[in-house]
Amino acid sequence: MKPTFIAALLTMTFLWSILIVPTPVAAATITAPPPAGTKNKDPAKEDTDFSQEFTDCLNSKTETDEAKVKCVVAETKRQEVRMDRAYKQAIAALEPKPKVRFQEAQRLWVKFRDAQCSFYSLLYVGIQGSSEAADCALTATTDRATELEKMRDL
Repeated sequence: MKPTFIAALLTMTFLWSILIVPTPVAAATITAPPPAGTKNKDPAKEDTDFSQEFTDCLNSKTETDEAKVKCVVAETKRQEVRMDRAYKQAIAALEPKPKVRFQEAQRLWVKFRDAQCSFYSLLYVGIQGSSEAADCALTATTDRATELEKMRDL
């Protein structure tokens, strides 16, 4: 066999194993974040605050999964505003050459986030898919906003 054929076969096998035959992911449980003004206790989001509106939304009449997803979607929009603000502040300090690369990186990151999170809605049926996709978007956007805020402060 030719080496390129073997490489292609191995690549296809790998992609099949991660894309076509996914390992079941535990269902996300949407719970209220810590009170606004306190740091999130999740080590991956150590420096991240959720809005008071998000906390209030989840603590109020969110007995249904649909209501919880609406809270998550609304918080994602708030985190996108935060991310955009940090992005604009970070890019304003860059020279032209790195600025172009940074713009490209951000565009690609948004495409990746959207593709990755929409994938979750295909893995699960009904509201669980919506919940997983919404949680993915919130987590990714919040993490990216924090990352951009750190870049802005360099």
